Amino acid sequence: MPILQRLNADSSWYIEYGGTSAIIDPWLIGDDVAGFKWFSHQKHIHAPIAMSKLPVVNGILVSQQYPDHRHVETIQGLMRIRPYSRRIMPIAN
Repeated sequence: MPILQRLNADSSWYIEYGGTSAIIDPWLIGDDVAGFKWFSHQKHIHAPIAMSKLPVVNGILVSQQYPDHRHVETIQGLMRIRPYSRRIMPIAN
């Protein structure tokens, strides 16, 4: 049976199925700035799950190139504290 857990109030999810797990669209720390701060600056309304509380996963799935789906600061932080398979698999352009 699949396990699905929402990680923030935006688009970040944890999914596990058949012994394989992934984080989808990670944005767990910091703000989201798309282009220019004066144009698009988003903050978390509710605190997301702490990265230290995430289980070890097989990969990270990124559905879009936008910063709230492919948040570089979060991805770098995940790689530092959870040096798992280190695969980032884009599933869309």
